[in-house]
Amino acid sequence: MAGPATLTRSTVSGNTGGSGGGLVVDGTANLTASTVSGNTAAGDGGGILAETVNLTNTTVSGNTAGVAFNGAGRGGGVFAAHGRILNSTIVENRTFGVLGGAGVFSLD
Repeated sequence: MAGPATLTRSTVSGNTGGSGGGLVVDGTANLTASTVSGNTAAGDGGGILAETVNLTNTTVSGNTAGVAFNGAGRGGGVFAAHGRILNSTIVENRTFGVLGGAGVFSLD
């Protein structure tokens, strides 16, 4: 998805992708009172992959990154260049990548 994406009281769950298993945004992803869970990415960003990620009252859990690229996946829950996390829960995400960021991997 190009440009900003805004999700409010939404669930993104059970998806699979190359990078950004649950949600890929070429720009800013704003999530409020939402859940991103149980998504899988072959590469980076098991739950969310975006340039900027802003989470408010949101849960990111049980997502996995890097299942196909020989340990190159980063950001099991969230992969972003920038972002803000307010009153949110990021738990039980994992990455097979040697570069880490099981919960969040930020380029900042």
